[in-house]
Amino acid sequence: MVVASTRSHGRVLVPVAAPLHARRGAAAAGEASPEAQGPATAGTVEAAGDRQHAHHLVNVLPHRALNDLARVHGPLMMLRLGQTPLVVASSKEPARAVLKTHATNFATRPKLLAGEIVGYEWADILFSPSGDYWRKLRQLCAAEILSPKRVLSFRHIREDEVRSSYE
Repeated sequence: MVVASTRSHGRVLVPVAAPLHARRGAAAAGEASPEAQGPATAGTVEAAGDRQHAHHLVNVLPHRALNDLARVHGPLMMLRLGQTPLVVASSKEPARAVLKTHATNFATRPKLLAGEIVGYEWADILFSPSGDYWRKLRQLCAAEILSPKRVLSFRHIREDEVRSSYE
């Protein structure tokens, strides 16, 4: 199951075990398939509030609640968690589309205050938005900081830190 925010600064959560569920039955005569209609809006889910599907996510395991919603609304849904719109893909085909085809749409990070203060106005690799600058930072880290030669050169420091943590 894949849960992805539809905001430009969204998040993608990919649980390791995707729930198995039966596909939604054939659409009634005259109705378009769920894939043709686009993501179904399952309602706004808020932490405190009596919304259409809020009862599905209270006091249950989230993966089971989303599986139940997928049985009703199909393998691709749109939910609202507060003000954050989320797309939930609960089968292989929609998950592949979200993760491979539309990955760049969901790969940005929110511009949090912490990123401005700690991340030098979102300039470091952790807080910078996806794009050319982030790709260059990633390449620099892979080639210079995390290269096998550099990692091996810091081995004694790691060993000292592990040793000191036992003392």
